[in-house]
Amino acid sequence: MNAPAFRWKLCSAFLPLTFIGALIPSFASSNNNLQPVTSPLYNTSSDCCEAGAGNNFLLREGDILVGEVGENILNDPQGLINSSTYKRWNNGLIPYALDNKLSQYSIGVIESAVSHWNANSSITLVPLTDRYPTDYLFFETASGCASWQGKVGGRQSILVGPTCTAGNVIHEIGHAVGLPHEHTRDDRDNFININWDNIKADKKKYFKISHNGSSIRENYDYESVMHYGPRYFSSNGLDTIQVPDGISIGQRSRLSRGDIQLVDMLYSTNLAVSAGFSADINNRGVLTVTVSNLGDRGAHLIELHFPGINNSSLTSTDQISWQCQATEEQFSCYLPVLDGKASVAFDLLLNDITAGELTGIELKSKTADTDPTDNIVLLTSEELPDDRKSLAMEEPLPFLANALNTVPGSSIESFDATGDNRLSSIGTMGLILELITLLAIRAFRLESVQRMKNFMA
Repeated sequence: MNAPAFRWKLCSAFLPLTFIGALIPSFASSNNNLQPVTSPLYNTSSDCCEAGAGNNFLLREGDILVGEVGENILNDPQGLINSSTYKRWNNGLIPYALDNKLSQYSIGVIESAVSHWNANSSITLVPLTDRYPTDYLFFETASGCASWQGKVGGRQSILVGPTCTAGNVIHEIGHAVGLPHEHTRDDRDNFININWDNIKADKKKYFKISHNGSSIRENYDYESVMHYGPRYFSSNGLDTIQVPDGISIGQRSRLSRGDIQLVDMLYSTNLAVSAGFSADINNRGVLTVTVSNLGDRGAHLIELHFPGINNSSLTSTDQISWQCQATEEQFSCYLPVLDGKASVAFDLLLNDITAGELTGIELKSKTADTDPTDNIVLLTSEELPDDRKSLAMEEPLPFLANALNTVPGSSIESFDATGDNRLSSIGTMGLILELITLLAIRAFRLESVQRMKNFMA
């Protein structure tokens, strides 16, 4: 395993990214340009679905797979809002394979879309190997673009037609992750107006509100890659969806900030780290480190860093689940996955080390963490005593405490036009922390993807 190309020195750099409200004012239903909330709902399978994409599949909303032609399909939008965990991908990992009939162009757009998801979200798509043989995405050639919504199990198709762009595939992967079309949420008539007279007669069903109701986003996201464009399925060239002046919809170039935050929410868990000193039978110092997943959902690409420890200070006694490496800057250990409600502990042998050198332990994960306050341990004794007394933990420094207390929904987040950089503002140290966080997040995600590929090879 190659040494990571980055080092996070401040705990804010591995905080999960905060959720914020949309900054765009809501488009109130009292606006004269809006209709009352009278949008129809799906009622029957014949009302929702039709054959499409050229692969004998039934579709709803134009690109969401619901079954094969001839099946008795019960209309189920398969959204994650009220569903159980089984519709999410285990541990936030999504294995995938490519149809050997795909063109080089299609392979290129798929790889581009996969790279975009891996670099900008808390889930990771990994090439299929024997390690994950059962449930996986299968990108296959078709006449159009389509995907199932959420995890359905087994070989799960994503259809990629010859005109599908990387943005289209980003959108279809979004469905597979579990994201619905934004315009079908139950409160959409407060934010957009559906111009029913402008929609092709056989496509009006695409604009109906999903029957399962509740929205999974707190704020309506016009910028979502999951939103229809303004003239989708127009019968006359006029807008089928009307939005407030100055707002654009239907982009197919990137995940929006809201998309990224929504995936964080759907796949987040609560990780914690603790540690204690002891002695082995040879009276050598042993540091026992325990990482616990306190949430129901699994996590992946978990990392422990021991800043300030040189390459001869620590030796891992566990070479099975954890993979550890030493550099001149620090000692680090990696765990590919940790299931929900699970804990894993391992021992590190201390070689003539003082507490001044072993300053702390930092826990990071690509999976979003709902509570970052238990992701860092600061070590305190002046020197490790001969009797190997228990390790003490002290309060973080004030600015660290401020950063650690930044939880989803508690701070404003800055975001650039590209959609792939997320920063947290945390007071007087904000500018420095934002810069470090920006660089670290991008480096961490790129390095994490490569490390996962190496592990699964």
